[in-house]
Amino acid sequence: MTLTKFLATEQKKEDGDGADDTIKAANSKTNRLKWIPEHTMAAQGDFERRRAVEGGALREFLLHGSLAFVAHPTLFVHGGIIDGGASLSALGRVPDEPSKHFDSVLEWVDTLNAWYRSHVRDWIEHPTWSEDRSSRGGNELLQYVLPDYSGSVVMGRHLVATGMPIPLPDAIAFQLSENGIRRVIIGHTP
Repeated sequence: MTLTKFLATEQKKEDGDGADDTIKAANSKTNRLKWIPEHTMAAQGDFERRRAVEGGALREFLLHGSLAFVAHPTLFVHGGIIDGGASLSALGRVPDEPSKHFDSVLEWVDTLNAWYRSHVRDWIEHPTWSEDRSSRGGNELLQYVLPDYSGSVVMGRHLVATGMPIPLPDAIAFQLSENGIRRVIIGHTP
């Protein structure tokens, strides 16, 4: 469905009904945000699911989420574990403990996910900015997902400029192998 037809439907008028002015008036940010997920992203119902509701579906999803997960010999992360080289790897690093490196992948995953959950809880307890606007709950977690945060499993930095994958550095491949990890599955890749 085209945006024009969608807007006409929103205004309960048929397209071509001489309703151009009415359609232009209905062409609001809200109506575009309703149309885009529904008709261009195969995300039917997403607009309503994103409605702000305290304790809603997104909060539940975040409470049950993980930054990393290990199943048998497979490590799952959203963006990857490398940032161009072993010294910039997210593997074994947890933001709360920048000087500590976890050699055990399972211990690292558990600690990283505990850090994640503590910041989700902090966001739930303090969802808005402090009065002086210096902090809010979960702010460290928000920083962790930004592109300029080095060593995050959320941002993918596993490709060279031409789009080809960077081979895992030997030290990282060795650490994964020593921990019984044979595969790393990351999002947005074939």
